[in-house]
Amino acid sequence: MKTSWKQYLVYFLICLLVFGGGGLSVAAQSENDIEKEIDKTNERIEELDEEINELSGELEHTHSEAATLEEAVNQLDSSVQNLSTQVNQTQSSIASAQSRILTLEETIAEIEQDTREGKNIIAQTIRVLQQAGDQTLVEALLSANSLAEAWGKVDQLGQLQLEMSNQLRRLEEDKEVLIFRQDEARAERQELAGLEEQYLDQHAIIASQKEEKDQLLTATNQQASQYKSLIAKKQAQKEAFEAQLRDFEAKLKSSGAVVPEGSSQFVWPISPVIITQQFGGTPFAAQNPQVYGRPFHNGTDFGVPVGTPVGSVAAGTVRATGNTDAFSGCYSYGKWVLVDHNNGLSTLYAHLSRIASSPGQRVAQGERIAYSGNTGYSTGPHLHLSTYIQPDVRVIALGEVKTRTNCAAAQMPVAPLESYLDSMTYLP
Repeated sequence: MKTSWKQYLVYFLICLLVFGGGGLSVAAQSENDIEKEIDKTNERIEELDEEINELSGELEHTHSEAATLEEAVNQLDSSVQNLSTQVNQTQSSIASAQSRILTLEETIAEIEQDTREGKNIIAQTIRVLQQAGDQTLVEALLSANSLAEAWGKVDQLGQLQLEMSNQLRRLEEDKEVLIFRQDEARAERQELAGLEEQYLDQHAIIASQKEEKDQLLTATNQQASQYKSLIAKKQAQKEAFEAQLRDFEAKLKSSGAVVPEGSSQFVWPISPVIITQQFGGTPFAAQNPQVYGRPFHNGTDFGVPVGTPVGSVAAGTVRATGNTDAFSGCYSYGKWVLVDHNNGLSTLYAHLSRIASSPGQRVAQGERIAYSGNTGYSTGPHLHLSTYIQPDVRVIALGEVKTRTNCAAAQMPVAPLESYLDSMTYLP
């Protein structure tokens, strides 16, 4: 039995109902849902931002060494409080990312369902047209009751074919929206993975700070006099090591490599940016030559609370990581990360609380590689950033510098004095 033109029109109207607005209306609904979910957490995140900024302001002075046991304990307690607030902020960001992912997944499912239904409708319509094709155009014209009816049938057929073409175009548009949403969801999942990793790292740093507090109280027996004795001993060890390091680096030869030119090649490694010690012959370095083994500071210090995320100043590859504190009495940079960049420079991030990268890892500019801390020969929570001429910096065992045998396995970067560069030359 031949299919009537009324049946063609029924299929045509079904197509219009299915595809009217297409994936674009779904996409618009998705945007509204995402905005609603974001609004639920943005206000909380903003409140936590303000609280973190207040705590950071209170901790600005902590780049100076705690003079008493009470100050040292208060410093550790403040770090835990600040980190706990950061954990709450991370939790809120995780919830926001999960909401966006859920909304995107629902949108993707709706578009995929509409696409499947649309394809089925088109396939069914094509089958009807093929069946109608059994009747030739001449037969269709001859079976018409009038010339007007005949031309009407031809016109309806043409309109149906045009709408079929339009529906195919809409399917392609739905496909483009689907791909965009899938990419968006993929990016959100990557962000979520990073946030979840940061959440675990921050918890680990909190546990480390609490452990450090317990160890400090145990080592000093909660006596202020014993704390002063402990600090004096550490300072003496520090000065002896710096003298040995000074003699060692003085013997190193520069490769003569050309220093890369151009400013603003780097981005800030932390936020907010609070510089507490400049590169070179700063007043502090001149007044305290025993700290660096010479009246010269080989990097730039940023006063930030323990646990602040540290990003790579430029794209590159992590050459090495280390922890000089892992060996008793082998104080130096504490936990550190060395990154080689594509512009012929290398950068060192030192006194970290936690390392979040590994040797051989490729990192993007601004990508998190560690968290700031107070390890090694640090006079308070801060990030130390050194910049080197890449061919001249190498990682050595501390046993090459320090006479203590238990330091043989500890490692740290060294370079000729002239191969240390001012990081501020390349920062914004």
